[in-house]
Amino acid sequence: FYLQVEDDDKINDLLQEVFHQSKLFFALQTDTKKKFFDPKLNRGYTAWGEETLDPTKQTKGDTKEGYYIAEHIPPTDARYDPDKLSGPNVYPANLQDGDQLDYIRWRETMMRYHEQMKNISFRLIRMLALALDLPKTYFDASFKTNPMAVLRLLHYSNEKSDVDKGVFACGEHSDYGMITVLAMDKPGLQIHYNGEWVNVPTTPTPLHVSSNVCTFVVNLGDMLERWTNGKFKSTKHRVLISSDSGDGGNFHAKGESTAATQTDRYSIPFFYEPNFDTVVECIDTCIGDEGVKYPPVIFGEHLLRKYKDTHEDFES
Repeated sequence: FYLQVEDDDKINDLLQEVFHQSKLFFALQTDTKKKFFDPKLNRGYTAWGEETLDPTKQTKGDTKEGYYIAEHIPPTDARYDPDKLSGPNVYPANLQDGDQLDYIRWRETMMRYHEQMKNISFRLIRMLALALDLPKTYFDASFKTNPMAVLRLLHYSNEKSDVDKGVFACGEHSDYGMITVLAMDKPGLQIHYNGEWVNVPTTPTPLHVSSNVCTFVVNLGDMLERWTNGKFKSTKHRVLISSDSGDGGNFHAKGESTAATQTDRYSIPFFYEPNFDTVVECIDTCIGDEGVKYPPVIFGEHLLRKYKDTHEDFES
């Protein structure tokens, strides 16, 4: 679904700055970018093709590079626990003369956006609780201590996707946690709906004219589907890049046609997930006549399995 956010913090201006700073980082030399990566915490830079989101269909890694940013938790913090992906971020620093990136401004921009998106996402899960006829605070305990709140910067190349040959900008998958709040600068995202791949319409930018209004795409994740026993479905999606232009329309699973053009694409997903140790099991009021469809799962263990399956460089 689409989420329109309006507040007094000029979030539109901040989002434009995040896109700008993201492009400056990805413009750095590959050898420079690779310095900023922590394989244990899965923070920082992920290289071209390092992630393969659908190994059953893909013949090569996703044609994208990325950068993970989460809550910055130093070793002195009681929440520090690398085995549970809780630790410090990796930030660009000590760049070469001539690089256009101001790494201090870069860090401040990303963490300011991270904080804003945490607040927005927390309000969203309260709205989801109300939609399920639950107290609005129902999910609070699972997100207040140390939620897995992860900002990711993504840069897609202009390499044309080819479904039949297993080449995807981003392979088919559903998101692993609760919700994903997504901004994107070009089409290319598709969701699987009623047996078909459907383009997610977008304007040339994700931004409205007003400086304090933004529109985001929100994906529902695996944990929400498990909590609600399938009442809310996790969104299967993928990204294809094509030489075709346009926006909107329906595309079948073979779907050589997509809405993305052959220019680089940038997107900024924010993944809002429960605390690592949260046990996710069916809400009593969601059981229904069919009984419980999913066994209980510890969210952090689920996340680690997914990272192992899809990230070549991840070290658990």
